[in-house]
Amino acid sequence: MLLRAKFLFFALLCALVPLTFSTFWSVRVVSDALESELSQKSLEVLDQTNLLIKGKIDSIFSYSYLAISNPVIPLSVEKSNWELLRHVGNSIQKGLSLDILEVIDGNGKLVFSMEEPGLVGQSRLDSPLIKRLLPQHTVRNDVSLVGIGNRPYGAAIEVVTLLPKVTNVKPGMIVMGFYFDGKFFQEMNQASGVEFCLMSNGGVIAHSMKESEDKITEFFTQTVPDQEWVRILKGKKLSQKVRWQGKSVILGIKNLDIGSVNLQLAVFLPAERAESAKRKSIFLVSAAGIVGLAMVIVIALVASQRLMVPIRKLTAASEQIGRGNLSAQVEISSRDEFGFLAYTFNDMLTQLKAAQEKIIQTERFSAIGEMAAGVGHELRNPLAAIKNAIYFIKSQLNKKQDAETIHSITQMIAVAEHEIKTTISISNDLLELSRATKINPLAMDLNAIVKSAVDIISVPPKISYEKKYLESLPVVHADPERMRQVFINLVNNAFEAMPNGGTLQVETRVMDRGVEAIIRDNGGGIKEEDLNKIFEPLFTTKVKGTGLGLAIVNKIIETHGGRISVKSLVGVGTEFTVFLPLKTSL
Repeated sequence: MLLRAKFLFFALLCALVPLTFSTFWSVRVVSDALESELSQKSLEVLDQTNLLIKGKIDSIFSYSYLAISNPVIPLSVEKSNWELLRHVGNSIQKGLSLDILEVIDGNGKLVFSMEEPGLVGQSRLDSPLIKRLLPQHTVRNDVSLVGIGNRPYGAAIEVVTLLPKVTNVKPGMIVMGFYFDGKFFQEMNQASGVEFCLMSNGGVIAHSMKESEDKITEFFTQTVPDQEWVRILKGKKLSQKVRWQGKSVILGIKNLDIGSVNLQLAVFLPAERAESAKRKSIFLVSAAGIVGLAMVIVIALVASQRLMVPIRKLTAASEQIGRGNLSAQVEISSRDEFGFLAYTFNDMLTQLKAAQEKIIQTERFSAIGEMAAGVGHELRNPLAAIKNAIYFIKSQLNKKQDAETIHSITQMIAVAEHEIKTTISISNDLLELSRATKINPLAMDLNAIVKSAVDIISVPPKISYEKKYLESLPVVHADPERMRQVFINLVNNAFEAMPNGGTLQVETRVMDRGVEAIIRDNGGGIKEEDLNKIFEPLFTTKVKGTGLGLAIVNKIIETHGGRISVKSLVGVGTEFTVFLPLKTSL
């Protein structure tokens, strides 16, 4: 469970880190995109407002040029034809939607006003534009100036045009314009939802907001540094996110391109949309993150469950091994790391089991050796005495005895000699197992060794002998006497396996890095459950067998660096294969 908890913790950590980063990054990108969009919109509003104002001024300038070329207004002024002047003024005012339309005579006196008729007759030399334009009549008569006029109802854009000189009378001027007051910007605010503020020389001229001009001026002083104002006056547009009256807004400022007039227009775009979208994006991304996190948890649980299955199998197999069961196997068929681990684990178990069997066999050999050493030495002396006694008896039998008695004694003595030989053979075999096998290897032809062993054994009746020796076998290094002992033992076993007759096949062949000799019979065969035991000492299926022959054979072959294998089917026969390497350190 601890491993599974670690895996889940790691999976959650791997999910939370990118999830947190992606949430932060998504919100940041959305917020920046919306702010950029609002900033762009603020600049577009500034440009559109500038074009609107400039368009109105351009229309006034256009009519000013018409007024210069039309003598009606100058003649009406010089002839004091106020009715005609009023008629012409009404047409101009309606055509251009003007707030201001005035006519000034050559002395700077107001002679006509659509806005304030009561001021007719008063001097207008207090206006900087009129005062600046009036002396120009002696130089040229096609001059127009635009500027800001401070009027009783607020600041206004005024275009003052010098009328053409018709007679010798000093020409007058026509003043046309419109107010830049709160009403103008409030109408624009209602149409666009944007707050406007018009400034000149650091002061507020007009605005659409509820706050006082002093408070607005203080805001700009604290928010926009002096160096930014310098850049704005040089034509740079400003757009930035600020706090105004506790709310986030996008502030845009632009210097209006209206002749030499010093005017700056500021717009305030509400940023609630950006804030709302930001909150919405945070919610959506967080919700998606929670769903993703839940999916990660589910996937991690499923993955950890599947991950724990092979681990549990490995743990169960390890516990069985700890209890001594080396036959345990891990059944994992996947082709991933767990499959490779299971394959390695099973291979390790196989090797461990083989090593354990070898240790058991070694311990058995050691015990047998100790027993054989004692038994062999104990048996040799009495057996030698028996042999000497029999020899003496035989020598005495030549003296006067009846023939039948002598025959019986002779038979019994023959049996005794045979059994003594058997006992000595068993003793020698036990001593052979107890001692380290010593060999004297020579460069030999395996065919010669096999032939020398097979040819000295008498072939029993009803058994045919087939040989298939491969000519020109590579030379092997082997002890000829020891290897002859091996093949004599194997051939005798084959003959004993065919009591009713059969075929003995002997074959030699070349294999990779060695040569092989095969002894094959078609006798009764060996049971499958006995195949793994036939090379163990003292194991035998024969009635009179000692169980030492094949154990000695295996030991001799292993001493030569080779191996012996067996294949057998009950009722079909048995095949022993002896492999000897071409080169080995003996």
